[in-house]
Amino acid sequence: MKELVKLRVKPSRDGKTFKYFLDYMDEQGKRRRISLRHADKRKAERQRIQKERELRMGIVTSPSMRLSEFMDDSLARTCGQIRESTRKEYASAMKDFIGVIGNIDYQRVTLNHGELYRQRCFGPGEHSANRL
Repeated sequence: MKELVKLRVKPSRDGKTFKYFLDYMDEQGKRRRISLRHADKRKAERQRIQKERELRMGIVTSPSMRLSEFMDDSLARTCGQIRESTRKEYASAMKDFIGVIGNIDYQRVTLNHGELYRQRCFGPGEHSANRL
């Protein structure tokens, strides 16, 4: 079986020490290098094996993405699966959501952001019990 993750050694600038890093291709086909920030060969090999296992099982960390990028990516992935009216409605709702909480990294969105958006949708003087 082909090795997906290579263990590499990088010498320090002074030439006296070195550190290990992992070299691999991510799920989008981009080359990635992760510095392990240590010189322990056993530990580095365990980390290489773990990363290899994650790649083979499809367990990869999601890339950092702003909400606007997430929206564009979602719309691109579902373009043939949903109606145009649904796409427009989704885009409009996401733009409103971004307008309320900001164009933050999608992994940082919390329940509090959702509640803030929900309250803004109800407008002043309306109560959530009347709308649900």
